[in-house]
Amino acid sequence: MIRQADDTLVAPVRQVDFPRRIGELSDQPVSTCYQCQRCSSWCPVAAEMDLMPHQLVRLIQLGLPERVYASRSIWLCVGCAGCGASCPNDIDLHRIADVLQQTADDESRRKASALRAFDRAFLATVRKRGRVSEIGMVVRFKLSTGRLLADMKLGLWMFLRGKLKLFGKKVRGRREVREMFRRAEREKEDRS
Repeated sequence: MIRQADDTLVAPVRQVDFPRRIGELSDQPVSTCYQCQRCSSWCPVAAEMDLMPHQLVRLIQLGLPERVYASRSIWLCVGCAGCGASCPNDIDLHRIADVLQQTADDESRRKASALRAFDRAFLATVRKRGRVSEIGMVVRFKLSTGRLLADMKLGLWMFLRGKLKLFGKKVRGRREVREMFRRAEREKEDRS
C-alpha cells in the first residue's frame, strides 16, 4: 500500500509485463532472484541507495515500475559487477540498472541530472581548492540546476550560525590534487 498526500492508502498498480520486459532487455534472469541479499551485501554504494539492490529486483518482480523509477538507486550503480559475481543465480544488477536508466521517464532523468550536477560541483571545488568548499559547491550546483532560490532559508540560517564559511581553509598539496584529476582525465581519454 502507498500513502497518498490526502492520507488515503492506495494499492500500487502492478504491470505484469514489467518483469519480463526488464529481464529481456537486460538479458538477466530477474525471476530467479530469491532475495538472498548477497548483491546488497556486496554493493559498495548500497549505503547511499534508497532501495537496496535486492529490493530493486523484488520491485521489478512484483511489477511495480513507478516505485522502481522513483528510486535514485538505479542512477547510483557504479558498474563494479560485484553483485553478479556474488549472486548464486548470476543476476548482474549493473545490466539491469543500465536498462532502467535507458527506459526511465523524464522525471527520473531530472533526478539523475541533479545528482550528476551535484557530483560535478563537488569535484570542481575539490579540484580547485584541494578539498570541498561548501559555499563554492552550492553556488556551482545551484547555477547548473537553475534552482537558485531553493533552500535559501536553510542556507541563510546555516550561514548566520557559522555553519557555512565563505572561504574554506587552504589545503597543502593542491597541486598534487589537481595532478590526480589530470591523470584521471588522461586515463579516461586513453580508454576511449
